[in-house]
Amino acid sequence: MNPRTRQAAKTFTSEQVVTTLQSVGIPFQVEGRQVNADLAGTGHHHIKITPRKGVYLDASTGKGGTIAALLRQIHAEVPTGESAPAQLANGGHDSGSTTSYAAQRIWGAGWTCTHAGDMPAGWDKDLNAAQKGARRTKLEQHRDIVRAYLTARLSSQHLDHWTRQVRIAHDGLMLTQMQKSGQIVGIQRTYFEDGQKSERKMLGTHGVQVLTPPAGIAPRDLGIGKAILLGEGWETTAAVVQASGWSGICGYDAGGVVKWAEQQAEQAKGMTPEQLAQAPAVMVLADRDQSQTGQTASARAVKILRAACLKAYYAIPPVPDHGGPKGGPKGSDWGDYPREGMSADVLAAHLALAVAHGDQDQEMPEVDDPGMVLSKPVQIRAWRPAKNPQTPALAGPTCEVRAGLQTALQHTVSAYLEWMKGDDKPFHPVLMMPTTGTGKSTAAKALTRNTGLRLESGRVCVFVPDHDQAGEYAAGFFHFFGRTPDPDSPAYCPNHPTAQEAMDKGHISQAEVCLKCSNGFAWQIQYYSEGAGQNSPTAANRVDNAKHILSARGLDWRKVAPCVWQGHLRDALAAQFVVAASGSYSHSLTRDSLVIFDEHFEPGKGVNVALQDIDHWTRRNQTIIENLAKSVDLAVEKDRDDLEKMQVALAAHRRAGEFFRAVALAMAGWVGKTGSINVDNGLLQAIQGILEVAKKHKDDVALAAWETLKFNAVGEMSDNPLRAAHAIAESLQFGDGYVNDGQLIVAHSLPVMERLASGQPTVIMDATPDPVIVDVVQAQGGQIVNAIAHQNVRIVRYPTRFWGLTPLNVKRSGAERRDREIRKYESLMAHHECAAYLFHKKAADEIDPDDENPMLGHWGKHHRAHNKWKDKPLVIVGSFFPPLETWRAMYQVSRIAALSAGGNPENWPAWQDDMQTVADEWICEGGTEVQCRLPLPADSHIREWLLNRVTSETVQACGRARGANSETAAIDIHIYGGVPLYGLWQHGLAVDSYEADPECLGQTKAEHMEDMQEERETSLAKVDVLAARVISKGQTVTRAALESEAVTMAATGTDGPQSPVEYGLCQGGYNIHTTPAQRESAHTQAFTMPHERVVQEWFQTRAPLISQHLSTTGRNARTIKAAQEAALRFGEEMVKEALQMADLLFKSTGGDADRLAGIAWDTIEYGDARDAELVAARLVLVALGKTEGVPPPW
Repeated sequence: MNPRTRQAAKTFTSEQVVTTLQSVGIPFQVEGRQVNADLAGTGHHHIKITPRKGVYLDASTGKGGTIAALLRQIHAEVPTGESAPAQLANGGHDSGSTTSYAAQRIWGAGWTCTHAGDMPAGWDKDLNAAQKGARRTKLEQHRDIVRAYLTARLSSQHLDHWTRQVRIAHDGLMLTQMQKSGQIVGIQRTYFEDGQKSERKMLGTHGVQVLTPPAGIAPRDLGIGKAILLGEGWETTAAVVQASGWSGICGYDAGGVVKWAEQQAEQAKGMTPEQLAQAPAVMVLADRDQSQTGQTASARAVKILRAACLKAYYAIPPVPDHGGPKGGPKGSDWGDYPREGMSADVLAAHLALAVAHGDQDQEMPEVDDPGMVLSKPVQIRAWRPAKNPQTPALAGPTCEVRAGLQTALQHTVSAYLEWMKGDDKPFHPVLMMPTTGTGKSTAAKALTRNTGLRLESGRVCVFVPDHDQAGEYAAGFFHFFGRTPDPDSPAYCPNHPTAQEAMDKGHISQAEVCLKCSNGFAWQIQYYSEGAGQNSPTAANRVDNAKHILSARGLDWRKVAPCVWQGHLRDALAAQFVVAASGSYSHSLTRDSLVIFDEHFEPGKGVNVALQDIDHWTRRNQTIIENLAKSVDLAVEKDRDDLEKMQVALAAHRRAGEFFRAVALAMAGWVGKTGSINVDNGLLQAIQGILEVAKKHKDDVALAAWETLKFNAVGEMSDNPLRAAHAIAESLQFGDGYVNDGQLIVAHSLPVMERLASGQPTVIMDATPDPVIVDVVQAQGGQIVNAIAHQNVRIVRYPTRFWGLTPLNVKRSGAERRDREIRKYESLMAHHECAAYLFHKKAADEIDPDDENPMLGHWGKHHRAHNKWKDKPLVIVGSFFPPLETWRAMYQVSRIAALSAGGNPENWPAWQDDMQTVADEWICEGGTEVQCRLPLPADSHIREWLLNRVTSETVQACGRARGANSETAAIDIHIYGGVPLYGLWQHGLAVDSYEADPECLGQTKAEHMEDMQEERETSLAKVDVLAARVISKGQTVTRAALESEAVTMAATGTDGPQSPVEYGLCQGGYNIHTTPAQRESAHTQAFTMPHERVVQEWFQTRAPLISQHLSTTGRNARTIKAAQEAALRFGEEMVKEALQMADLLFKSTGGDADRLAGIAWDTIEYGDARDAELVAARLVLVALGKTEGVPPPW
């Protein structure tokens, strides 16, 4: 093996390290030649940094690394340093290549130049004037050299486009990326000397780069349709991309070109002939090398692609004598055109010429036959190469991502402590998107040890999806519970049934029930007389008032049980660190706190309003109007100051009454249907005005007077109307709200969205956030931290079957089909042994009804937030997607939540009543498109919203394997069916391979139909024979007549005696849609009656619209008889033509019976009509039942 030296560690001075730590706010101490840093903000300086050696050690974990890597982890700029002496690695032996990790680090540390005067972000941070000048000069020199080089190679016309495709390293090298399976695995470094390119070096694993044309360059017509370019060098490929307008693949060398072709050929094995025909043609850009290396590699790539039935063209530039570029001593290539001042038009013209004549002119050298022959595909594949491939987001090592996440949270805490000082500036929300398993919850739990929070009395409230996850925050956090009927719980509510009943109607218990509850008054007496509230200035008054109310209710306050939950709430308010389920969020609980949402939460809620609710509100509102009218009269009489205020309230409630009537009329008119609701803007403003008044006077709760709770004299709830005025007003405000089958469907945002919009300190930590949250955080100027770690997983997709819920639904599909489907699930478990399985709930319940198998889970319960399947191979079946009938309501909730918090309206179009769905849509999963078996919304924004939701759930499921923490072999994740994983690349994931279902699952329906084709044709021939016999007897072809004839033929063992009519017209046999072999079978074998579905299939396949019309008019049998009589006379081919003509008539007229009859009569009465036209007219009239007086054309 060759000797290898470990990459030199960059060394620094102590002053450089100290300055850098200060720039990002990291606490530190200097001890001699060592700098100790407190990276986690706990007060412990656990990071031991030795600047002169260029390394550090984390004393808390025993792990370490280079200082440069540490500074990048904390998002600090790495200062210029010196290299430590190189040391031999691995005993002085070399494996022959550098690592992809090193390439990723260098690429990540580079910067992108977007325009002529651009500089790296934060380039002058914490530099003095002299340092800034030197630094600026150096960066400008690096930038100008790269831009000058690209100008010389590609011209200045689209220079900014190309400078955005490369990066500039800290030492001025130009970097281009190499990708494999959508991830950066290597880089190419271009070195410069005196402003000129001196050499090139590759680092990492070999890969390719996709280059797209600059904006405004349309694809040129090269005579081969849609195309894609394949070239060796980056500049060569870029030059042709720029001139032709087609995207290109840069293979970086001759081997890369051949390798890419081999990969495409392998992928083509899973494509149908139709897909192969639709694939873009590949133009292989051959270099005209003196060594013939480029020509040979390009020729081999062309042969490989063509052997795989893909279109490929060999394109080499003309020799200089024929107008081609002069090139250099090693030869010429397409990249020489712009360098030698030749226009893009000339390049494109030569390219088209090379494509047209590359083979004929014997320019392509002979190479060995690649020997790749595709087997004939047996079914249509549900996947194909992506038209616009998407590259996975760049992922880093888990340790770096974890450290970066902790640092980002530390910065956020610092910003929160600044916010606490009261400068009235809004706190911009922070969205952290860490890969599952990178320790976001651990980072949040560690805040209890944060010195700054404790010293400044900062308060943190963490919200998680459920109480099981909240229990994991036990150390240092107060676990807050919602009300419970359990007497042993710290959150016991003695009046829980009443509180729950009110909450079921949308009411807020603390604001509406607790203030009226007898147990709540008993708690006030206890709390303000002997508890923590006894020192309050109003304590005595509160105690007296509570005793008075209980006495008026006929209750002895000593015998009323105090509410336990109210005490629990006060303990939570007093706690510095609180954890709760996200459904318990409230502004009062989180006031002045740093709120962290650990995982998903709901941004809004839907409300269904029935006519009974409208009626309830109308009666309550009428009572309010009558009382207000009396108050107004009294105020006029006594000349009171609040007269005008009462008059405004009376007018508003009268408008509210009009609003209720308008809504009720709309709801009544849409019974059994679905449609948007439109209400006069003045009425809507009246509702909003009432809510605003209520919000100012009732603990910030938007509650209209007609929907308030009522309590009787003894404190029991006597009236509980639906609370929905806020939802109605908010929905209609944003042009939403619709009626479905007599119910008004509206939605409202939840308080957390108001928090985001009002600039309260909020952090969301979610690997797969709701699209609503992403849009709102961006709209509010917040920060999004993409903490994507590399997941050591190998994803295999099996998209052939959909694996939906219908086969598992006994009511819809029957027990037999359900059992067949369950056997498929069991076959998967046997095929993938020793794995964890995520199935639909109905399948999991059938297989493991007692829930005894910890490795078997189901969507909804086991695809999020657990570590039970860590390091286990995972089998995922189907998707977690909402039923189609709920999409509109769910989207309305998301839309209103987003818009209420300032989201971009362009991203959230209203769901239109005539919203269409599109079937069999091809959806990109990265490098491959998968055909969706689920109809999708036609609107692109709404479709993207739905697909993002579904993909997020699958990404969460993949996270159960905890691939980010796996240091062993890659964990296999098998994903069967489901909705295509749109946006998978955004999470740093890519599918490694797409495969057909294993044989243990048996045939798909498509495969079965293919195998049954011959049998189906035989059955159709049997129907032809039966129908002909029925017709020969002068009977009408009906199901009963066919069955009777089948019995006769079965009894005789033959087809029976032939009628004179049959032999006279057909000259000795049946020829109605049969083959000779089928006719022979009809004469020699006894008939069995074909399946009833087969009986009409022949007719349906010829003229589907006619068949559909007949099935609703009862004239099917007569039309079949007419068609078969015509076939006996004129032959099958002519009748086929006639049926097609009739079908076109139905399509062109939309089935209008009068127009059809008129056209048919005109045809019959027109003397020169052909036989096919006459037969078509006759069939139309038979289908319409209008044959009276029609002369037979045969």
